[in-house]
Amino acid sequence: MLYYTWLNSTERTIDYDIATDTIESLGYKIEAAVIDGRRGVREMLLTKGIPVQNCQFHQQLTITHCLTKRPKLIQNQELRSIALTLTKTNKVQLKVNLDDWYDKHGIWLKERDLITKQYVHRRTRQAYFSLRRNLPYLFTYQQTETKITSKGIAIPNTTNALDGRFGVWKGRLNSHRGCSKKLKTKILISFFSRTTDTKNN
Repeated sequence: MLYYTWLNSTERTIDYDIATDTIESLGYKIEAAVIDGRRGVREMLLTKGIPVQNCQFHQQLTITHCLTKRPKLIQNQELRSIALTLTKTNKVQLKVNLDDWYDKHGIWLKERDLITKQYVHRRTRQAYFSLRRNLPYLFTYQQTETKITSKGIAIPNTTNALDGRFGVWKGRLNSHRGCSKKLKTKILISFFSRTTDTKNN
């Protein structure tokens, strides 16, 4: 099933709340959700009893944004190396790696500027605590009770399949540059209608 809706602003948690309610009202059971990291959406899904998998690709993008692809500091190099193992490790091992990193660099991570009292290594802190905060949700796809849905479908560890479909639609839409918003809407609907069992909202 493909559910879509038109928004007049940026995505909000309430939009996802309405989407899940609408899908379930049609008789579907949402067995798991793979999200790009929005904490509000994650908490909303969890309160509904829906298992959540944080996209590992988006998590790595966050680390790259904070530390760059080629960090100069050894602390950042080591933390980035840990993050790059996401798709090859599990929750227990990642926790061990993060614990070891913090034991080694925790005092350094807490350094503050003597004048402003602000943390000196704010980007590193952002990267480290992002991994810590999301750790419980980065490996849902590996958990025995949730990794296979009732229909025998494995839960993915990224949103890449969905993002790839968006890329196809955007590419096709780009060939109609300059057309009106109304026409763009019609074109998008034609893309969506080719997906079986589509829900329009």
